[in-house]
Amino acid sequence: METTGLDPFDSHIITIQVRMDGKTTIWPMWTSSEKEVIKSFLSYTDSVFRTETRFVGYNLLKFDVPFLTERMHLTKAIP
Repeated sequence: METTGLDPFDSHIITIQVRMDGKTTIWPMWTSSEKEVIKSFLSYTDSVFRTETRFVGYNLLKFDVPFLTERMHLTKAIP
């Protein structure tokens, strides 16, 4: 995940990227809104086979997940 800064209250998500089975999927904010990027990513996570899929990344649990969670609430990407 790429962001404009470190604070989820003042910064935005620029892109979310996932690499799976040799294919990279990118959801860029410049083609839609941040809210749509988040919703598209969440839709993707619903489509993967969860028991065989692991999300890994640098600082994923201490930055990406909390940042994404806060932006989901602030943009109202989730009901």
